[in-house]
Amino acid sequence: VCTIPLLILKYIEMHDQHHPNERNNKISIEWIIFVLSSLVQFGVGYRFNIAAYHSLKRGGDGERRMGMDALVTMGTTAAYVYSCVVLFFDSICRSSHKTYDTVSSNDICEQFEISNLAPSFETSAMLLTFVTLGKFLETYAKNKTADAISLLMQLQPTTAYRVINNSDDTDYNKVASLSTEEISLEEISVGDYIVVLPGSRIPTDGVLIAHEGRNEQITNSTTTTNKKNTSNGRRIYVDESALSGEPFPVAKAKDDALFGGCVNQNSLFCMKVTATGNNTMIARIVRLIEDAQTNKAPIESYADLVASYFVPTVLSISFSTFLSWMIMGYYYYYVEGMQRDSSSISNVFFHAIMCAISVMVVACPCALG
Repeated sequence: VCTIPLLILKYIEMHDQHHPNERNNKISIEWIIFVLSSLVQFGVGYRFNIAAYHSLKRGGDGERRMGMDALVTMGTTAAYVYSCVVLFFDSICRSSHKTYDTVSSNDICEQFEISNLAPSFETSAMLLTFVTLGKFLETYAKNKTADAISLLMQLQPTTAYRVINNSDDTDYNKVASLSTEEISLEEISVGDYIVVLPGSRIPTDGVLIAHEGRNEQITNSTTTTNKKNTSNGRRIYVDESALSGEPFPVAKAKDDALFGGCVNQNSLFCMKVTATGNNTMIARIVRLIEDAQTNKAPIESYADLVASYFVPTVLSISFSTFLSWMIMGYYYYYVEGMQRDSSSISNVFFHAIMCAISVMVVACPCALG
């Protein structure tokens, strides 16, 4: 909401700075950009600041290490503070009703040469926006997965028809003549015989014992299964698309495995229960998805270990960059004696700050985060 207007105003500012007659409007645009950037810095960046604080607070005792949140906070805060300093001095120069062409030799504008510097509020705002967008997409994907788990759990029916008075001499081939009772899913035990009606969902995992009803013709783009018996006996067809994604019903013969949540097509059949509760196929799938969401994979733990060394390394490189530019600038201006009208040690200092900030900012949107 704030970053897009900020980028538009920044583009207008960059376009107007090439037109001397439009430079009077620059200060007002910069202050508007400052307000928008502050909303992003302290609004969107709040969660990163809190996470970085806890990371730095507990980083020394081994419980937690500095992560990418600390690097994001340091990079964006440095860019924001730098931009505020530049905007502050720039406003002082403009409030004295002077232009860049009439600044006296002892004026603060010439001393710090703010005319050659520009705020970079868009740096911190865009970085926070992109990182937050990534977090949003990650959360959205997790929520969609949670919804899929909920729908998957709803596939199992709440009741089943269990065969009663079953004995060794019970003829299960005559499925329609079997005596059944309706029970809840929690009452089903391994070894029970369940009757599944045409068009209903299979209550739990098991194997096919017998069935009645005519075989259906299953036609797809490549094959056709005719209505006839096979060497393994007559078959039934089960819709397993909820588990496997297969769009066409799967043929099942005697002793073939059946899975809870799948849909019986048009046959009345009897099955023997082989698994219930958390041991069913659908329960194992749900458990694997939940474990994938809550537990870290080995590669993620390794990435966290790398990040614990990555952040201090980036900060060290950033500080080394600052020192290098300061040393080279001092040597260039004072040792070599190459003083120029548009350059001074203050420019070297601000340039060194910007280079150090660039190192941190470039390292922020890292895949380790």
